[in-house]
Order: sequence, then structure tokens, then C-alpha cells
Amino acid sequence: MFVNVALRDKVRLLDDFAMESSCAVMPFSKEHYLEEFLKFYEIKGRKHKLKLSQDSLYKNLEEMCAYGKGRPVAEKTEEMFGLPLNIYEFEDEKAITEQMEGMNGGCSGFYFVFYVIFCEYEDFVLCFFSGSND
Repeated sequence: MFVNVALRDKVRLLDDFAMESSCAVMPFSKEHYLEEFLKFYEIKGRKHKLKLSQDSLYKNLEEMCAYGKGRPVAEKTEEMFGLPLNIYEFEDEKAITEQMEGMNGGCSGFYFVFYVIFCEYEDFVLCFFSGSND
């Protein structure tokens, strides 16, 4: 997760905003972000594959965020970073979310984890994931 300090600080602001909608945001360097993600969250079985999402940032975040609060998170993301070049999701998302969940000993910060997406920008990637501690 070698991202510059300015980007990290900017992502923290977005993360604070998104957490009000039960969605977390993490920055990763563009190169090798999947490997960095798997290592950071201690995901076993490194053969996980991504697929291109057919949905927009807005649609993805509307599905991810709690209580229909996805649009404000998408608007804030677009305001701060612009629209992503590509959005990816896991082919087998359940295999990832189960390992991230606090109930299964994962380190995501959520007891339950529901969705994970990666938004690619020119020089970095934002990982959004949603969950609940209820």
C-alpha cells in the first residue's frame, strides 16, 4: 500500500464520509493492488480473480452502502477523485468476504462483510467494501 501522503489523507476524508453509510475505502498503488489487498487482509488461497463490473460507480455504491446512501458516497468520490477508469469485483466474492469478516477472524473492521470493489484510476486504486457490525 505504497501511496503518497496527500492521496492517503484525501482517502481518509472519503473513508470518514463513507463509513457513515457502512462503507470503507482503502487506497492501493495501481501496480499489484490485488496482491497488496490479499496480503493486507490476510486472504488465503491467492488464486482469486477479478472481473470487470458492468455497473457504474453510482450503481455499485448504491448496492453497497447502507440505507440507500450510496449516491452521496458516489458523488463525494467523483468530486474528490473523478470517475474511475474501470471497476472490478471478485469472481467469487463470498470466498473473499468470508475471510475478511471479523466473525471469521478477519481484519476488515466489520463483523460482516458484504461487497468489495476496486476502482482503478490512472495512478492508484480505491478499494470499497461494505459491511456491518450489527
